[in-house]
Amino acid sequence: MAELTPNERARRLAAGADADRLPCVPIVGNTAARVIGCRVRELRYDAALLANAQVAAYRAFGYDNIRIFTDLYPSAEAMGAKVYAPDDETAYLALPAIQEPGQIDTLRPADPQRDGILPLQLEALRRALDVVGDEVPVTAALTGPFTVASFLVGAETLTRLVLRSPSAAARLCDLALETTLRLAEAIMDSGGTPSLTDAMSSATVISPRTFEQFSLPGLRTLVEYIHGRGKKVTLHICGKTQPIWPLMVATGADCLSLDNDASLAAAKTAVGDQVKLMGNVHPAAVMLQGTPLTVRAAVREVVAAAGDSPKGLIVASGCSLPTETPFENIRAMLDAVREIGFPVNRENLQETHALARKIPNSEPTLNYPGAPRHPFTEGELAHARKLAVREESTRTHTNPSPTCSRVSDSPSVKGRPRSGRGSSAFDAAAHETPNHPGAAGEGAV
Repeated sequence: MAELTPNERARRLAAGADADRLPCVPIVGNTAARVIGCRVRELRYDAALLANAQVAAYRAFGYDNIRIFTDLYPSAEAMGAKVYAPDDETAYLALPAIQEPGQIDTLRPADPQRDGILPLQLEALRRALDVVGDEVPVTAALTGPFTVASFLVGAETLTRLVLRSPSAAARLCDLALETTLRLAEAIMDSGGTPSLTDAMSSATVISPRTFEQFSLPGLRTLVEYIHGRGKKVTLHICGKTQPIWPLMVATGADCLSLDNDASLAAAKTAVGDQVKLMGNVHPAAVMLQGTPLTVRAAVREVVAAAGDSPKGLIVASGCSLPTETPFENIRAMLDAVREIGFPVNRENLQETHALARKIPNSEPTLNYPGAPRHPFTEGELAHARKLAVREESTRTHTNPSPTCSRVSDSPSVKGRPRSGRGSSAFDAAAHETPNHPGAAGEGAV
């Protein structure tokens, strides 16, 4: 079969027909700067350059989704957070929007058409759609409400709020949700599809109970709204997610993007009959530090684990690629899915284990040159752990569950539901720092 365009491939797979290969998305973020020879900072502040870079990367490698993305912070920045953009590295949070909980009511939802760099990203989305929208899906990154909330108030304050003042934490999440809903609307009005990532909702950082109380309501509202506009939703959460897979499914998302901390084989068994799976070649150990040979082996491992998942599989990197990922490794990922084909050619998977022995065993950290910065510092995560221990030692079975305040002072987004949220004390905070590039640092499809 001749090579299909990504849109043709998606239509055939959705109809249950044969295709040339599985969809493949090496999650290209700021690596696109290297494709056109510019600096990472330039992408963040130039709509034409951002669109050109992402289109050029798509044309260079032939993957199945373009994502307009620079970093996780535009929504929080548009609400007042300060972001520092180094000359040639991924931007990071410099200062939260507010310094104390008493300032929560001073925050206002952002206007995507006016505030921060959101208008620039919407322009980049439209430019990319104009050029290649007829052949490839073009999405725009949408940071989830809990993660935006963490950037608005800072990690230490957020953990204290969730523990000591859950109604205030819920209010903050609702303000973040309002901005996120407005941005989702603007993305879809521009012709694109929101690509949802909620990095700080990871089970690496918060407990399933905290996810259920503070992350799930906002994610569910977002997914319902996006579905109401006729779009499907991919949800990416970094780090360890197995404890929250049922809750991720409960958001209503159509596809779960899982990073390399997750077992695709286990995910297939647990939730593969409910949602499409996406993942999860290691972005550092394999894509950055490996060779084309080890990339091809890793792709075969992914397909062997979940190529027959009932709702389907998208072969992808586990999170955003480090900026300096070798081009030959990205090409090797696409070459591997072409060799495997669809329906999956099992003969091409037989060499998996022999090749896989050559994949680096060392576990990379966020300390390699050019690694994205984690939104929470190690000190902040340590503080969250202390609060969690204190909470566990004082917990009773009669915790009140105050109802969160509603966002009533801002215009509603057309056609989207509002949902109530219960809240309770923060019951288990950060377990460990995500230890791979892109964990809560560069988002995902």
